[in-house]
Amino acid sequence: MDLPADLMDMAQLKRSFEKQGLRLVKEIRKIEVAIITDPKTTN
Repeated sequence: MDLPADLMDMAQLKRSFEKQGLRLVKEIRKIEVAIITDPKTTN
């Protein structure tokens, strides 16, 4: 699958997915996430 350079461009992403027979749908969902960090590193 060829993806556009700008992955935030939803229109281009949608076209890339449609070429593969897939639909890209933007939704807001609540999900549970676990975040694991290395205490030795800092931002």
